[in-house]
Amino acid sequence: MSDVIDRIQRLRKLKERAAQMEWMASDAERREQESHVQQLVDRMEKSRAAVDGMRLSSLEHHHHFVHAMEMRRRKEQEILDDVVEGVEEKRQEMQERALERRTIEAVAELREEERMVESRREETKLLSEHGVLRWRRLAEDTPE
Repeated sequence: MSDVIDRIQRLRKLKERAAQMEWMASDAERREQESHVQQLVDRMEKSRAAVDGMRLSSLEHHHHFVHAMEMRRRKEQEILDDVVEGVEEKRQEMQERALERRTIEAVAELREEERMVESRREETKLLSEHGVLRWRRLAEDTPE
Protein backbone atom coordinates (compact mmCIF):
# COMPACT_ATOMS: atom_id res chain seq x y z
CA MET A 1 0.00 0.00 0.00
CA SER A 2 2.77 2.41 0.87
CA ASP A 3 4.43 1.74 -2.49
CA VAL A 4 1.24 2.87 -4.24
CA ILE A 5 1.03 6.00 -2.08
CA ASP A 6 4.69 6.78 -2.82
CA ARG A 7 4.05 6.48 -6.54
CA ILE A 8 0.95 8.67 -6.32
CA GLN A 9 2.92 11.18 -4.30
CA ARG A 10 5.70 11.32 -6.91
CA LEU A 11 3.11 11.65 -9.69
CA ARG A 12 1.43 14.57 -7.89
CA LYS A 13 4.79 16.29 -7.44
CA LEU A 14 5.53 15.90 -11.16
CA LYS A 15 2.11 17.28 -12.07
CA GLU A 16 2.66 20.22 -9.74
CA ARG A 17 6.05 20.97 -11.34
CA ALA A 18 4.49 20.74 -14.81
CA ALA A 19 1.74 23.15 -13.78
CA GLN A 20 4.35 25.55 -12.41
CA MET A 21 6.28 25.42 -15.68
CA GLU A 22 3.11 26.04 -17.71
CA TRP A 23 2.22 28.98 -15.48
CA MET A 24 5.70 30.46 -15.84
CA ALA A 25 5.53 30.11 -19.64
CA SER A 26 2.10 31.71 -19.85
CA ASP A 27 3.21 34.50 -17.52
CA ALA A 28 6.20 35.19 -19.79
CA GLU A 29 3.81 35.29 -22.76
CA ARG A 30 1.63 37.76 -20.85
CA ARG A 31 4.60 40.04 -20.17
CA GLU A 32 5.63 39.89 -23.83
CA GLN A 33 2.10 40.76 -24.98
CA GLU A 34 1.93 43.65 -22.49
CA SER A 35 5.19 44.96 -23.90
CA HIS A 36 3.82 44.70 -27.43
CA VAL A 37 0.66 46.63 -26.51
CA GLN A 38 2.74 49.28 -24.77
CA GLN A 39 4.92 49.68 -27.87
CA LEU A 40 1.81 50.31 -29.97
CA VAL A 41 0.54 52.88 -27.48
CA ASP A 42 3.93 54.60 -27.48
CA ARG A 43 3.97 54.76 -31.30
CA MET A 44 0.49 56.29 -31.29
CA GLU A 45 1.50 58.88 -28.70
CA LYS A 46 4.62 59.74 -30.66
CA SER A 47 2.51 60.18 -33.80
CA ARG A 48 0.03 62.42 -31.95
CA ALA A 49 2.88 64.58 -30.73
CA ALA A 50 4.15 65.01 -34.32
CA VAL A 51 0.79 66.39 -35.60
CA ASP A 52 1.57 70.07 -34.85
CA GLY A 53 2.35 72.11 -37.96
CA MET A 54 1.40 69.44 -40.49
CA ARG A 55 -0.22 70.11 -43.81
CA LEU A 56 -3.74 68.92 -44.42
CA SER A 57 -2.68 65.88 -46.51
CA SER A 58 -0.20 64.85 -43.85
CA LEU A 59 -2.87 65.31 -41.20
CA GLU A 60 -5.24 63.04 -43.13
CA HIS A 61 -2.50 60.43 -43.40
CA HIS A 62 -1.84 60.82 -39.67
CA HIS A 63 -5.51 60.25 -38.77
CA HIS A 64 -5.61 57.16 -40.96
CA PHE A 65 -2.48 55.90 -39.22
CA VAL A 66 -3.91 56.63 -35.76
CA HIS A 67 -7.14 54.85 -36.63
CA ALA A 68 -5.29 51.80 -37.95
CA MET A 69 -3.04 51.76 -34.88
CA GLU A 70 -6.03 52.05 -32.54
CA MET A 71 -7.68 49.06 -34.23
CA ARG A 72 -4.44 47.12 -33.97
CA ARG A 73 -4.03 48.14 -30.31
CA ARG A 74 -7.56 46.93 -29.52
CA LYS A 75 -6.85 43.61 -31.22
CA GLU A 76 -3.59 43.25 -29.30
CA GLN A 77 -5.39 44.21 -26.07
CA GLU A 78 -7.93 41.44 -26.69
CA ILE A 79 -5.06 39.01 -27.19
CA LEU A 80 -3.51 40.28 -23.96
CA ASP A 81 -6.78 39.80 -22.11
CA ASP A 82 -6.97 36.22 -23.39
CA VAL A 83 -3.38 35.60 -22.33
CA VAL A 84 -4.06 37.07 -18.87
CA GLU A 85 -7.06 34.77 -18.55
CA GLY A 86 -4.84 31.83 -19.53
CA VAL A 87 -2.25 32.85 -16.95
CA GLU A 88 -4.94 32.92 -14.29
CA GLU A 89 -6.15 29.45 -15.31
CA LYS A 90 -2.57 28.10 -15.17
CA ARG A 91 -2.05 29.68 -11.75
CA GLN A 92 -5.29 28.11 -10.52
CA GLU A 93 -4.25 24.72 -11.92
CA MET A 94 -0.85 25.06 -10.25
CA GLN A 95 -2.54 25.76 -6.92
CA GLU A 96 -4.82 22.74 -7.35
CA ARG A 97 -1.83 20.52 -8.12
CA ALA A 98 -0.03 21.81 -5.02
CA LEU A 99 -3.11 21.08 -2.92
CA GLU A 100 -3.34 17.56 -4.35
CA ARG A 101 0.34 16.98 -3.59
CA ARG A 102 -0.06 18.20 -0.01
CA THR A 103 -3.13 15.99 0.41
CA ILE A 104 -1.26 12.92 -0.79
CA GLU A 105 1.66 13.79 1.49
CA ALA A 106 -0.76 14.07 4.42
CA VAL A 107 -2.26 10.66 3.54
CA ALA A 108 1.22 9.16 3.35
CA GLU A 109 2.15 10.68 6.71
CA LEU A 110 -1.06 9.37 8.32
CA ARG A 111 -0.41 5.94 6.84
CA GLU A 112 3.13 5.96 8.24
CA GLU A 113 1.85 7.06 11.66
CA GLU A 114 -0.73 4.26 11.62
CA ARG A 115 2.01 1.79 10.75
CA MET A 116 4.19 3.05 13.59
CA VAL A 117 1.30 2.88 16.09
CA GLU A 118 0.52 -0.65 15.00
CA SER A 119 4.15 -1.75 15.33
CA ARG A 120 4.35 -0.13 18.78
CA ARG A 121 1.14 -1.90 19.73
CA GLU A 122 2.59 -5.23 18.61
CA GLU A 123 5.82 -4.51 20.48
CA THR A 124 3.96 -3.54 23.65
CA LYS A 125 1.82 -6.63 23.40
CA LEU A 126 4.90 -8.81 23.04
CA LEU A 127 6.68 -7.10 25.92
CA SER A 128 3.58 -7.46 28.08
CA GLU A 129 3.41 -11.19 27.33
CA HIS A 130 7.08 -11.59 28.21
CA GLY A 131 6.56 -9.60 31.40
CA VAL A 132 3.59 -11.69 32.49
CA LEU A 133 5.43 -14.92 31.74
CA ARG A 134 8.47 -13.69 33.68
CA TRP A 135 6.28 -12.66 36.60
CA ARG A 136 4.58 -16.08 36.63
CA ARG A 137 7.96 -17.82 36.48
CA LEU A 138 9.28 -15.77 39.33
CA ALA A 139 6.11 -16.44 41.33
CA GLU A 140 6.45 -20.18 40.74
CA ASP A 141 10.18 -20.21 41.58
CA THR A 142 9.92 -18.32 44.85
CA PRO A 143 9.08 -20.46 47.86
CA GLU A 144 6.32 -19.20 50.06
